Order: sequence, then structure tokens, then C-alpha cells
Amino acid sequence: MSEKKLLPLTTPEKSGIGSTAILNFLEELEQQQVCLHSFLVIKDGQLVSEGYFKPFTPEKQHRLYSCSKSFTSVAIGFLESEGKIHLDDPIINYFPDKLPQEGVHPFIARTTIRDMLRMATPHAKTTYKQYDTDDWLKTFFICPPSHLPGTVFSYDTSASYTLAALVERLSGVSLMEYLRPRVFDKIGISSDAYCLTCPRGISHGGSGIIMTPRDFAKFALTCMQEGMYQGEQVIPRDYIRAATTKQIDNRIAGSRMDSIQGYGYQFWMMRNGGFSLLGMGGQLALCMPKEKLLVVTTADVQSQPDGEQLIINAMWRNLYPAACCTTPLDAAQEAKDAPRLAQKLQSLKIAPVEGDWTLSSLAKELSGKTFHMQPNPMALKTVRFDFEGHQGTMTYENAEGTHTLRFGFGEHAAQKFPGNGYDSLTSAAWVWENTLLIRSYIIDECFATLKISVTFEKDAVTVVMHKFAELFLEEYEGFASGYLA
Repeated sequence: MSEKKLLPLTTPEKSGIGSTAILNFLEELEQQQVCLHSFLVIKDGQLVSEGYFKPFTPEKQHRLYSCSKSFTSVAIGFLESEGKIHLDDPIINYFPDKLPQEGVHPFIARTTIRDMLRMATPHAKTTYKQYDTDDWLKTFFICPPSHLPGTVFSYDTSASYTLAALVERLSGVSLMEYLRPRVFDKIGISSDAYCLTCPRGISHGGSGIIMTPRDFAKFALTCMQEGMYQGEQVIPRDYIRAATTKQIDNRIAGSRMDSIQGYGYQFWMMRNGGFSLLGMGGQLALCMPKEKLLVVTTADVQSQPDGEQLIINAMWRNLYPAACCTTPLDAAQEAKDAPRLAQKLQSLKIAPVEGDWTLSSLAKELSGKTFHMQPNPMALKTVRFDFEGHQGTMTYENAEGTHTLRFGFGEHAAQKFPGNGYDSLTSAAWVWENTLLIRSYIIDECFATLKISVTFEKDAVTVVMHKFAELFLEEYEGFASGYLA
């Protein structure tokens, strides 16, 4: 990759933000137990600071979830600039083969590409999740609509997916192949970035793009700079200006301050003239064009209902004021905090479960003994726990067979998660004298958090499982109790 395509580097002090502000940002999120995977701070087009929480690295690709929608939007912008579509075209014009034989509903017939870009479709929820079919695309056209299109904001990932299908139908190549010569190669996005597909091979333009955080940051920076990257107009300027401007009111959508400022074309509006790319679990690109500040994170905060907002609040409290400040940095404070920040960045890692990491006498007594479970929603038949040093195992039999989940005390056990084979990190701690909390992070193409609470009695055990994941780990949800044989 040429030097031109790399993000130019600077230091926190030269950027005017300072090490103190970045340290405060990290320490605030650490105190709130936010599970960050990476962060990047960019000011004036230069990389000020970045950090990766082990085992994540700069080279490790990360799923962006709904940030993928913004990539799909940019692809639609290119179709428009190339004269292949108009935003006010009805979407049914491009998919006659997917329309119901009995005739298309008039609400769907009125739905335009622009309606889909600004989440103003006639559907109340994602259509392909409502059908047991591998033809996700057809569901957008056959699902009974709930209201007129173009009237209200209603978040609909099937709209983004259908727009990605439109790109592929008109271009004859995949979404990523279409964007590669137009954007990716020009800004230096790695050649191994890819997008997950639906069962029929259409790119999941609503949730499936996977790339490194640095690549994600370069794309977001290009969008923030009205399509410019290092002096070259990469994305059509008029389109990206419109895409990152409020196109519909979305205050009906929730109560979080930074998700009800309006919606553009697959971009979220923010306070103070900013906008963002938002993906489930804390995949964020927070763009503040006036201040020329960009903050990018990857994370998994699915188990924290306000996790994304915690990250955004930490940005507002620490990084944004520093980026706006015109007074010189406190030289003495920065002299102290610059080496502290450097040390902090070297020591970042995914934190294990907090609690007591020493075994109780009850745990030692029950180690290696098998509990036979009463009927339960997880279909658990037997459960056994073995403890040795700083490691332990949970061996369990469910409807799929017998599995072993390893966990560490004060450390993670890295392994393939039982059943699905995803990379995972699992740790445990005693949170009460007879209650063990096990937490497993899945860190693969899909991200998830699984929490397992185990309460021991002398002759019995109660297991509670809660999963925080989209569309999988369904068998790890519920309560179960059992007895020693």
C-alpha cells in the first residue's frame, strides 16, 4: 500500500487533544465496564491515538454490523451518479421477478429508493426475519406493509439488504467488488475486507461488512470530508452531503439523545452538527465535521442496554471538548499523562469477570460431580463442573450432545465455542459464596455475550443462562435446576 493511502500520524499533544483527554475517555469506559475491542481518534485527518484490547490487533478484521448500511448507501450514490438509477424510482421497477403473483400491495408499489435510504419504508420491521425462507429479497415485496412509505421513520434492515441487492443486480458484481475500484482502492482499504451473504449469496448490505478498524476509519473519514480523501474526490460530493444531512425526523424511534437527532441516507444525525455510523454492539464512527474530529470504536456491548450511548457520552465529555478547545494544553499535566497513556495502550485487554477468583470449600467438594437436571428450556440433561487452579470446565449434555466449556479465573480461556465453533473467550468468578458467574465472549464473524450463573447447594445446582446475540445461541436461554445422582 502506498504511503499516501495510510492514515497520517500525529501525537495527542500536536493534535491539540492531548493524552489527558484520551486517558479520561478510556478510564471512564473502563469504570463502566464497557467491553471495547478497539478505538481510534482522528483529528484534522491525522491519526492521533489508537488502541486494541487483546486479543484484538490492528490487523484483525471486525464485523461492522449496521455500519454496513452506510457503505450500501455510498454504493447507491454511485449508481445515481452513473445514471443507472434515480432516487425517486419505485423499487419494484428493478425486481419484477420478486413481486407476488396476485399483485403488489399499493404501499409497496409507491416505495422509492429514497424512502428506503432514509428508513421510511412501509414495513414496521425487518421482513426476512418474519419468514422461513432463503429468499430474503422476495420477502421485502410480499410482506404485508403496515403504513404508507415516505411518511415516518421505521428502522428496517431489509431495506438496506434490498438496496445492496439492487447494486448487485445493476452492476453484475458483488457489493464489495462494486465499491473496490470506486472507493476502497483509492483510500487503501485492505483487499481482504469482505461482506457476509444471505443464503442465496446476496451481500448482507445491512449488517455483514467485515474489515479492520483502520479501514473502517478511512471510510468514515472520507464520508466526513464530503467524499474527499487526501485531496481526491472519492465519493460523489452532492450525494454524500445529502446522505449525511437530516432527511427525516426520527424522534419516534427512541429516547437516546444521539439516536433521535434525525436520519440521513443510512447515516444517523448527532448533536452539534455531527453524524455517525452506528452498528450493533458498539461499532461506531462518530463524525464531527466542524471540529474535524472522528472517533471510531469496535466493541461488544450487547449485554449493556445503553452501551453505545456510554461510548458516545464518553466522547462528548472527554474528546469533543478537547477537540474544540483553543487554549494551550497544560504542559505539566501532559508531561505526566503522555507516558501514562503509552503504558495504558500497551496493557489494554478484554477484562475477565470481576469477583473472587479463589475456590470455596463447597466448590472443591462438588468438583467433578454430575448433576442430573430437571426438564428445562435449554434441554440440559446433565451438568458437571471441574475446578483446578486458575482454570475450570463446565461439561454439559444438551439436545446437541455433550460439550465442554473451559473458563479461567482472572484470565480468559480461549477456545472454539461448543457447537458453533466460533472463537471465544471465557472467564469466571465467584460473585457470592456459592454462586459462580461464567461469561463467554464470542469474537468471530458474529459477536455475542453469554452469561451463566451457577448457584451450588450441597446436593443441587441451579443454572441460569442469558445470551446477548442476534439470531443464535437460542439454546442458551433460561433456568434449570438439578440434583446429584
